[in-house]
Amino acid sequence: MKGQSSTEFFLYLTLFMFVVIAAFVVINYMQSSEIPIQKNRVAKETGEGFANVITLAVRAGPGFSYTYYFPKTIYGAPYNISFTGEGAIMEWENEYGQFSYYFALPGYSYDFRGCVSGGTLVSTECSNIIVLNNTVGDVLIISQES
Repeated sequence: MKGQSSTEFFLYLTLFMFVVIAAFVVINYMQSSEIPIQKNRVAKETGEGFANVITLAVRAGPGFSYTYYFPKTIYGAPYNISFTGEGAIMEWENEYGQFSYYFALPGYSYDFRGCVSGGTLVSTECSNIIVLNNTVGDVLIISQES
């Protein structure tokens, strides 16, 4: 009887260990496949932040001033935002490839100064602060070099 109960105990223990290991492998695989999706989501949210703050500055009207802090990198990778016409294009490259996102901006006159003077912000070449001032007729976007 004692030998049989110890054999059953080790059989159940072995079966339990196989179930735990299988569950660990499945959960680990599911989490590793979620990483690129989460990185993509963070990059999109970063670009949306720029679009939202510029839209806010336009809609708030003349006299509005806002200081916006943005991340210098996304998961260690720099990014560029090019302001063109009525939109902004964010380009970001990481270990999964090159990504490009478009964000609509209100039709308005924009005046870019500082390290954004060419209409392109390179996240690692500027400080992580831009100042938006809505003056009469245009939105002044100023960033300082690092």
